[in-house]
Amino acid sequence: MKLLFILLLLSQYGFFMLIPSAKITRGLVYSPWIGLIIVLIMLSLISYTKIKDFGVLIVLFLAINVISFIWIIVQYKGVDSTAYTALGYAISSLLYFPIMKFKEKNDVYYLIALVNLIAVIIILLQVVFYNKTGQLIIQSIDVQKLEIRHGLRITYYDFIIMISFFTSITRLFGKHKYLYRINSILSLIYIIYVSQTRYWEVLMIAFFAVVGVSAVIADSKRKKIHLIYIFIAPVVILGLVITARSLFSSLIAPLLDGSYKGNGSYFARMGEIDFYTDVIKLHPFFGTGNLTSKNTSPLWFTLHGPQGIFYTQDIGLYGDIARLGLGILVIFILTLKKLLSKKFLNITNLGLIIMIVGSIGSISIFTNGFLVGLIFALLFENKELEG
Repeated sequence: MKLLFILLLLSQYGFFMLIPSAKITRGLVYSPWIGLIIVLIMLSLISYTKIKDFGVLIVLFLAINVISFIWIIVQYKGVDSTAYTALGYAISSLLYFPIMKFKEKNDVYYLIALVNLIAVIIILLQVVFYNKTGQLIIQSIDVQKLEIRHGLRITYYDFIIMISFFTSITRLFGKHKYLYRINSILSLIYIIYVSQTRYWEVLMIAFFAVVGVSAVIADSKRKKIHLIYIFIAPVVILGLVITARSLFSSLIAPLLDGSYKGNGSYFARMGEIDFYTDVIKLHPFFGTGNLTSKNTSPLWFTLHGPQGIFYTQDIGLYGDIARLGLGILVIFILTLKKLLSKKFLNITNLGLIIMIVGSIGSISIFTNGFLVGLIFALLFENKELEG
């Protein structure tokens, strides 16, 4: 089981971008089939497990996706190939069950941090080398299909790296603390230097803000302030101020001065909200169906608006509702209810909770069943913390 889990993680990182084929590397990222095969093998190796807690939500999530698949057949008189891909990702959510079994005797957080650390180091080396020379060390990606912002921008692995960051940074003082510390620092560098995704930066600011306030409140109740805060606070505050100013100038300022009207990204988001609102009104229980279609398909403009530039994944949970119907909103509400219960509400889960709640914004975990299954399985129960 351990080898299968490691192999599964390697596939999610495109085998560390070490395969000199852009087609294979990209295919591993945007295709569920290799990961799904491994998940099904892992599932076949575990004995019967009682479905409880987030397992119930996994079953509901899969059921909604199966219903969506049937809806596509009925609504569009056939099945687009992207619907099979979407269903494959949905079935991958079953990963939750073997990981829950695997956690009983294995340190899953250590393995995730270790694999992530190796991946981040290799990706950073590739990007730094490209930014300095204009060439990759290994031609494992097609740079022409990527964006050059503040240097080469790669977002393939954002979700899995953010998961590793949040599960590492809440384990800085226990077993394997040095691994978690190094992994947290390098993952943070990856998000800022390689991913360059403002939304991830917003979630990180939210995380540090909540942790900082919680720590100070807890210490004030004990009438004792740790000296480490005195040394760390200025650095953290400076970093937050710099990031906040950057986010303000790129996100808030355009709305205040009206310059967003000339910004293609803002224009697309506004259009997406209007377009998918009409979709939800027309098909509140099924949405468009869980597919994206190929741009040569007659369905393209039905799914992506009259200009063909709208995408449900750009508007987070609202886009999920437009794609899967109101059922996914019910799952989100039930997830929040469980997260805020005494059983799961703890500082160790804070980062993952922020990722899930962050689905309300522009990046949702519910677009990929693998992420749903993995994140739900990594949530710690309070009784585990006590043990």
